[in-house]
Amino acid sequence: LKLQFLYFIGIMSLDILMNKETLLKGALVVAALNRVPAPALDVGPEMTGDLGKDIVQIVKGGRNGAYYGARIRFAHSIVMAILFSKEKSWPKKIKTILDNCWQHAGNLGSFAFIFKTLMALLRRFSGAAKSWHSAVAGLVGGSIIWGNSDPIVVQINLYLLSRILFGAAKLQATKYDMLPDAEGTARNYKIFGSVVWMVVMYLFYNHPLKLQPSLTRSMQEIYTNADSIGPNSIQP
Repeated sequence: LKLQFLYFIGIMSLDILMNKETLLKGALVVAALNRVPAPALDVGPEMTGDLGKDIVQIVKGGRNGAYYGARIRFAHSIVMAILFSKEKSWPKKIKTILDNCWQHAGNLGSFAFIFKTLMALLRRFSGAAKSWHSAVAGLVGGSIIWGNSDPIVVQINLYLLSRILFGAAKLQATKYDMLPDAEGTARNYKIFGSVVWMVVMYLFYNHPLKLQPSLTRSMQEIYTNADSIGPNSIQP
């Protein structure tokens, strides 16, 4: 509690120095990190059926998405601020961290809200849940929330792309009974890792501007800086 109190005092001080939204963003991050439960939704007797369940699921989906987005972005933003924002003052670093958490939370919370709403509507129109409902709801929600070139959005989309390609490959392998044994799995992972690192290293050294800027900065930190030779070359 003492740490939370000091944290809030710090956020309030920064709010005075920066803008009125900082306090709200800081409060969201603290709530998400401590998993503060949302107030119970008061559903009247006339809404205890399917409609009441739909409303609860929609609201909880939006809440859970916002909380998870704030938590997952908080640690990542701190690391990025420390490693790659050395020229910024700490008040500006903290503001950037809170802005990123706010955006990530808003995106995930909004998408979950839209997705759960569309799922409920499609189920009502169809009379029952269908397998294609999730695809349609994801398509519409993805177009509204994730269909832009914002760096955080692109990062999340690329993360999901790698996961769905892997999942789709396993789905097809299972469908056609092509899952390898333990020896084959180890061999496939070796081939997979070799090809991925072969391609990324070639692109970095020959076409660095074609890679994501964050990836390029990370690789410059590791590989390009290692090429400098001088009195202070041992320093990072």
